[in-house]
Amino acid sequence: PRLILLLFRDFSAARKFVSDAHKYDVEVIEEFWIAPIVLVKTSPKNIVRVAGILSGLKGVYSNRVFSLPKFKVGDNEDFYPTTRESAESIGADYVWDQGYDGSHVKICIIDTGIYKDHPDLQKNGETKVIKEKSFVLEKYGYKEDEEDPTDGRGHGTAVAGVAAGTGEGHSEFGMGVAPGALLLNAKVFPSIGEEGATLAGIVAAIQWAVSQGADVINMSIGGSTWYVDPLFVAVRNAAREGTIVVVAAGNEGDTIGSMSIGSPGDIEYAITVGATNVEGTTVKTYSSYGPTVRFGVKPDVVAPSGINVIWIPPANYISGAEGTSFSSPHVAGAAALLADYLKVNGYSGRTMVGAVKACLLYTSPS
Repeated sequence: PRLILLLFRDFSAARKFVSDAHKYDVEVIEEFWIAPIVLVKTSPKNIVRVAGILSGLKGVYSNRVFSLPKFKVGDNEDFYPTTRESAESIGADYVWDQGYDGSHVKICIIDTGIYKDHPDLQKNGETKVIKEKSFVLEKYGYKEDEEDPTDGRGHGTAVAGVAAGTGEGHSEFGMGVAPGALLLNAKVFPSIGEEGATLAGIVAAIQWAVSQGADVINMSIGGSTWYVDPLFVAVRNAAREGTIVVVAAGNEGDTIGSMSIGSPGDIEYAITVGATNVEGTTVKTYSSYGPTVRFGVKPDVVAPSGINVIWIPPANYISGAEGTSFSSPHVAGAAALLADYLKVNGYSGRTMVGAVKACLLYTSPS
C-alpha cells in the first residue's frame, strides 16, 4: 500500500467518500479541512479501480517529495551585507519609523524547523516562537516520526531570522524585516540526511498555520508542478481564510531557464519571490522565472539574497547565504509590516491579503 492524496470537487464529496471508504478497501489516514483533500493508504491498482467509480473525485496524486532548495554560502562575513542592511534596502526602516514593526502579526515558517533559543529570536528575554509542531511523521510519508520541531539543518532558522529577527544577539546580522512579529514553527523537513518534505506534510502544515491564526506563511521550498494539485487548493484556501502566503521562486533559472518555477511558486494565490542583489539593481542568474504551467507571470517580486544570516549552533551566523530561500522571507517580513498597519487600522481577512499583494506589486520598481 502507498500514501495517496485524493482531491475532491467539494467538501461534501470528500465527506461522503470518508464515510464509505471501508467499501473500497481504502484506509483513511486524514481528512483535511483546509481543502477537500483526503490522505489514504491503498495499492495503486486499487486506487485506479476506485477512481473510476467515485463521484466528485477531481484528482489522484502521489505523495510526492519537495526538496530543500540548494543554496550557497560565502566564507568572509565582512564581504557580504547584513540582514539589517538588506531590510533597510527594501524600505523596512521607513515603516519602523512610522511605528510598525510587525508586533500584531504572526509569521509561520514552514521549513526545517526553528532553533527558538537563538539570541536573535528572543524578545525581552523570551523566544518569539509562540507555537511549534513537527509534521515529520510516518503518517505523512516520512521514514520515521520526528516529533522534535527544532531545526537540525539551519535553513529554517536563517529564514526566520531574515523575516523577524530582533537583533538582540547581533544588531546587524540578526535584525530581520519585521522584528516585532511573532513566529510559528512548522517543521516539514527531517533534521538528518537529505530527505525532503512530503506533499501531505506540507498541506498539514499549511492547515495548522491557518488554525493558529498565521497572518503570513513563508515557504522557501519547491518541487515539480502540476496544472492543479492539492497544494494549489490548500494555498488558495489559506489565502481565502486571510493568510498571506509567500514562497521562494526557486534556484533553477540558470539551468532550466524559462518555466523553471515549480510548485508552490507557480500558484497564483501566493506571492512568489525571486532573488536580486541587495541594491536591487541585478536579478540573480539562478533565480527561477516563468511563465508557469498555467502561463502565469512569475515571480511577482524580487528581494535581496547573498547576505549574512543567523544559523544553528555552533555557528550562530553564516556568511553570504545565496538563494531565493532568503529572498522570500524579506517579502514575508514586508508583508508582516503591511499587515501590521492594516490590522491596527481595522482591516483583516481577504481584504488584507489582497491589499498586501497589491501594495507590494505596485510599489516595487519595474
